[in-house]
Amino acid sequence: MLPQLGFASIPELLRPKTEGHWAQFCERLDGSQKSAFAAAIAAAPIGPIVCVEQLTRCFTSSEFVAQSAMAKPDMFIELIASGDLFRPLGESGYQNFKDAVATACSDAELDVCLRRHRRREMMRIVWRDLVRSANLDADDLYQTTGELSEFADTAVQLALDFHYAQLQNTHGTPIGN
Repeated sequence: MLPQLGFASIPELLRPKTEGHWAQFCERLDGSQKSAFAAAIAAAPIGPIVCVEQLTRCFTSSEFVAQSAMAKPDMFIELIASGDLFRPLGESGYQNFKDAVATACSDAELDVCLRRHRRREMMRIVWRDLVRSANLDADDLYQTTGELSEFADTAVQLALDFHYAQLQNTHGTPIGN
């Protein structure tokens, strides 16, 4: 059974839009996705009640999160189930991204991989920012922008490495200055 969002806690002007997003999301889930989603919410490391509160806030506050969850429900469910939605990833958190890029054999495959991981990370970072999961103490004041920068740096470096290797295969290793 799917959780119910706390629509009563949403300002009246925003309620119809949030209810619509939630209804569309629920309609797009098949049976196995509904079960996986319910299980992920129930097992969320922050607890199911807080998870549903955060879900309500994000579906209300972010068209991007709501539309992304509707477009890629398996990705959204995986973000909840893995716990990645609720914690900073840090430098080692992009190993799956690096592994996925390493399997790309063409520019088209690289592009798909970059877009998929960009959506995943933007959903995660926007969620954490909206629910104020990013720490606000002196050491972590810039956690949201830091995570955006870390992801961007990783994506650019992976794309650069991929294209360098492709060009090296085609034209050989550069020599000289």
